Amino acid sequence: MPRGRCRIVFSSVSRTGAEAGAVLEGMVKSNAGMRIRIHQRQARRDWGPIEGPFEILEAGDNIHAETLAELVGQRVDAVTLLQLTRRQHPNCINIVNANIVRNLDVPASAVRPVGAGIRSGVHYD
Repeated sequence: MPRGRCRIVFSSVSRTGAEAGAVLEGMVKSNAGMRIRIHQRQARRDWGPIEGPFEILEAGDNIHAETLAELVGQRVDAVTLLQLTRRQHPNCINIVNANIVRNLDVPASAVRPVGAGIRSGVHYD
C-alpha cells in the first residue's frame, strides 16, 4: 500500500454498505460525532463520498462542527457539503467519504476486522 494512503477498516460504509434511511456516524477526527441519515442505498465500494442526498442529524465534536451545526435538519449532498466545509478548511477531504463513516445499524460484532490489531475507524500508514 502506498505510504500515506488509508486502509478501509471493518465498520466503515465502504465495507458494510448501508440501506436508505440508515444513520451514519463520523469515525475520524475531522467528522467525529457527526451523524447523517442517508436517503439512498450505499453499495460497498472502496472509496468516494456518500451518494445522493442525506440529512444532517448532529454536528458532532470536530473541526467542521460550526458549519455542520448550521445544517442540522437540512438535506444536502456530498458535493454541497464539501463546498461548505472548504470555506473554512480549503484542504479538507470530504467528511462523508464512505471509508470514514460507519453505519450505526450494523453492530461492530457483525463485521470482521480487516487487519490484526485494528479495532475500528481508519488506519493511516
